[in-house]
Amino acid sequence: MAGSFQFQLWKIHSLRDAVPLILILSAGLFVFWLIALRIKKYRTKACALARISRKLRKLSRGKGIFRIVDEAARSDEGAWDAYFVVNNVLIVIKVFWKGLFARGEASGKTWWIADNKTQETVKNPLLTLLPKCKWIEGYLKERKAEALTLPLVVFADNYGRPQLSLGADCHAAITRNLKKWYQKNVIGLDKKADPVKIADLVQTILEK
Repeated sequence: MAGSFQFQLWKIHSLRDAVPLILILSAGLFVFWLIALRIKKYRTKACALARISRKLRKLSRGKGIFRIVDEAARSDEGAWDAYFVVNNVLIVIKVFWKGLFARGEASGKTWWIADNKTQETVKNPLLTLLPKCKWIEGYLKERKAEALTLPLVVFADNYGRPQLSLGADCHAAITRNLKKWYQKNVIGLDKKADPVKIADLVQTILEK
């Protein structure tokens, strides 16, 4: 039955014969347009941070605290977009919400980031995040709130699955692979602590 229908469908001799095909193609294009529109709507930094937040909260079984850094604080050279605290582990996060390809080295001066339409060379964010993390660790230690402070660069473009060539030991991950990074860098290293106290102290750094 289906084979007969397909044969008759392609046996077009008039406009009337073409109507079913036109309707099917139009419906398919409309659905594709709606999907593309929805994906584009959620391709923003705010939505990327929301996805990262949900993922990290799930990995910490709801125990972690995720906070977004405001625009003024993230405008400096060592910009970080958010931070996440679980037990005594503090993760300082930089997000790239655009970019399906990234190449570079963990210690390199620059990274190359591109999608299907654009490409750019950016300063390696780890060069500023690593010393920032070290400074934050010292700041917290002075206030009796020691925390293992880690940098994390997340590629969160929802247009596809970002492909990274940044080295195996680079503190970078895509949103879908956060679980692998989390298990390697957090699980087993975290110790019971007061995450609220640590998060509040980090907030005082941002307010200075």
